[in-house]
Amino acid sequence: MKKCLSCIVLIALLFSKPLQSQKRSITSQDFYQIKEITECTISPDGRTIAYTVQRVDRKNNKYISNIWMISTDGKDRRQLTTSLFRDTSPAWSPDSKYLAFASNRSGKSQIWIIPVDGGEAWSLTNIETGASAPAWSPDGSKITFLSRVAEPADSIKTVNSNIIVKNGKEYARDVKVIRNLKYRYGTSYFDDRYTHIFEIDINGEKARQLTFGKYHDSQPVWSPNGKFIAFSSNRNGNFTMDDNTDLFLIPSDGGKLRKLTDNPGPDRNPVWSPDSKMICYLARPRANDYAVHNELRLLNLRTKSSSILTASFDKSPFSHHWSSDGKRIYFLAAEHGNIHLFALLTKNAAIHKIINGTRQIESYSMFNNKRIAFITSENTNPSDLFICNEKGNREQRLTHINQTLLDDLKLTKPEDFYFESTDGQKIHGWILKPPEFDEDRNYPLILEIHGGPRWYFGNTWFQEFHLLAAEGYVVFYCNPRLSASYGQDFTLAGRGEWGTLDYQDLMAGVDYVIGKGYIDTTKMGITGGSYGGFMTNWIISKTNRFAAAVTQRSLSNLVSFYGTTDIQSFSEYEFGLPWENWERYYKHSPITYAHNIQTPVLIIHAENDFRVPISQAEELFAILKRNDVEVEFVRYPDEGHDLSRSGQPIHRVDRYNRILDWFNKHLSR
Repeated sequence: MKKCLSCIVLIALLFSKPLQSQKRSITSQDFYQIKEITECTISPDGRTIAYTVQRVDRKNNKYISNIWMISTDGKDRRQLTTSLFRDTSPAWSPDSKYLAFASNRSGKSQIWIIPVDGGEAWSLTNIETGASAPAWSPDGSKITFLSRVAEPADSIKTVNSNIIVKNGKEYARDVKVIRNLKYRYGTSYFDDRYTHIFEIDINGEKARQLTFGKYHDSQPVWSPNGKFIAFSSNRNGNFTMDDNTDLFLIPSDGGKLRKLTDNPGPDRNPVWSPDSKMICYLARPRANDYAVHNELRLLNLRTKSSSILTASFDKSPFSHHWSSDGKRIYFLAAEHGNIHLFALLTKNAAIHKIINGTRQIESYSMFNNKRIAFITSENTNPSDLFICNEKGNREQRLTHINQTLLDDLKLTKPEDFYFESTDGQKIHGWILKPPEFDEDRNYPLILEIHGGPRWYFGNTWFQEFHLLAAEGYVVFYCNPRLSASYGQDFTLAGRGEWGTLDYQDLMAGVDYVIGKGYIDTTKMGITGGSYGGFMTNWIISKTNRFAAAVTQRSLSNLVSFYGTTDIQSFSEYEFGLPWENWERYYKHSPITYAHNIQTPVLIIHAENDFRVPISQAEELFAILKRNDVEVEFVRYPDEGHDLSRSGQPIHRVDRYNRILDWFNKHLSR
C-alpha cells in the first residue's frame, strides 16, 4: 500500500512540471480575448452590483459591452443584457427593480430600461441625435439624460442629400464653415448642435428639454430632495477658447437657471450632500492649466460660500462621492503610479486612505456607509471587480473575467524602484523582464515613455509591455519630471522646458538599468506616444545610443502644432503665445534638431488625429527621408489620437505587430 502511495506521489511530481511548462508567451492575438470591466454600481437596497463588461467582437471588428449583475456576497452572478452592441451607463431605479442604461442597439445611443428580475428591455427614448447619461429622479418617476440639439434654421431647406437651400441660394451640404478657434475635437468636427439636459417620465411620454442656448451642458445630478438638478456648463460666451465651466442649478421641472460658482477655472462634477444643502465639486484655479491639481471644494447653497477641502492635500482628487450620513466624502487620487481611494471627514477636512495596494482603482460605488464595490487594474491583470467594507477591510474579489487566459500565459511582474537623476531628484521607475529571465545573459532594452506629459505610468495592465517582454526584451519605464502622481512641484518642474529635466531623468534611468549588468547597450530601443513620441523624437535627435525607435502620434514641431491642434490653449499655458515666444517654441521642437537623427525610425500616426495632427508625422518623415535615414511611416485611416486605447481592434493588433517587427528587425538577438 505504501509503495502504491509512493508511486502516486512520484507520478504527480513528474507531471506537475510539464503542466507548468505548458504556459505560453503572450501574443498580439490575445488582445481579442481580453475583457474589461468599465463601470460598477451598487443597487439602492445594497444587495446587487451591476457592472459593464467590454469585449472584442473580432469577426465584426468592434467592441461589445453588456451589463452583468452579481450579488454583493459574490454568490449569484448573471448576464443581464446580451445584445451585440454597446450597453453602458447602468443606473438603478430607487426601488432597485429596474436599470436604465444607454445602448446603441437601435442605431444611435438611446436610453433603455430593463427589469432586473427578468424580462426584455424597452427603449425609453427615440431621439434622432441620440441620448446618453441616464439618471433617475429620487422618486423614480423621471429620468434625465443628455442629448444634442440643433439651433433653429428655418431658412434652410433640404433639396437632397448633397444640396441645401439657404436664403434662396443653393449650397453643398458637405462643405464645412469654420467660425470658432476650436472647431473639432477627438475625431469629429463641431456642428450647430449643443448638448443639453432633457427629462422624460418613465412611462415614455415625450421628452422635455430643460436647458437651452448655444452652450454645452453636462453632468446633471438630481438633488436628494428631488427639487433641483445641478450641472456643469461653460456659459461665458467663449467655450471654444477655454475650459472655464461653472456650476448651475435648475428646478427639476424646468425654469430659470441659477449660477452657483464664479471661479476663473473649471468647476465640474457636482455631488449633492444627503440633506440637499451643499454641493461638493472639483475645481481648478485657472482655466486651460492642465498641469495644476484639482481641488475638492464645498459649496454651501444657503450662504453661497465656497471652501477648498483639499488645500493641504498634494494630490489631484477625482471621482468623489458623499457618504449617506454626510460625514465623509470619498474620492480617488493617483499616488506614485497607483490610484487609491481616500475619505475626507467633513467636520475637519482630515483625509484618510481607505483602499490602497499596488494597483489602480478605475471606479467605485458605495452603499449606505457599509459597502464599497470597486474595479481595479493591476500589472498582470487587466480588470476585476472587488468589494470591501467602508473602512477598506474584508476585501473580496468578485470576478475573474480573464482568469482562463491569464492562467495560460507566462507573465512577469514589473519590479519598481527609485533612482537618482543627475541633480539628485528621486525618480520612480519599473523594469519588466522576460518571463524566463537569466541574469547571466545580456538582453536588449526598450525604453517606454508615457504621454501627457501630465500623465504617469503605474501599476496597471500594459499589454504592449508584456508583448515586448515575451519577445525577450527588458522593458524600462519611469515617471520623469512633468509626470503626475508625485505632487504639484514635481508635475510643474520643467514646465515650458520640455527636453531638459525630463530628458535628464530618462537618460539617468537608462544608465541605472544598464548598471544592472544584463543589458546589451548595442541593442537598445525607444518608443512613446503623444508627449512620449515628442520625447522619442527629442532623444534620438540628441543621442545615437538607441539602435531603433518607434515614435507614435508624436509631436515634432511646436510652432505648427499650435495652429493645428484642437487644444491651442495647452500650448499657450505651457510655452506662452508663439508670436511672443518664437525662440522657445523653436528651441524645444524636435524638428529643429531632426537633421541630426541617424536612428532607424518607425512613425505610427492616425489620420484623424486632431489632438496631434498627422502633419506632425509628415514633417518628421520628410526630413528623415531627405537625409536618407531608414524610416517607415504607418498611417491608420479612420482613427484618432486614442488609437492605442480605443481604436478599431484590427488596427490595435496591427500596431502591436508593427512595433514588434521593427524592434525585432533592428535589435535582433
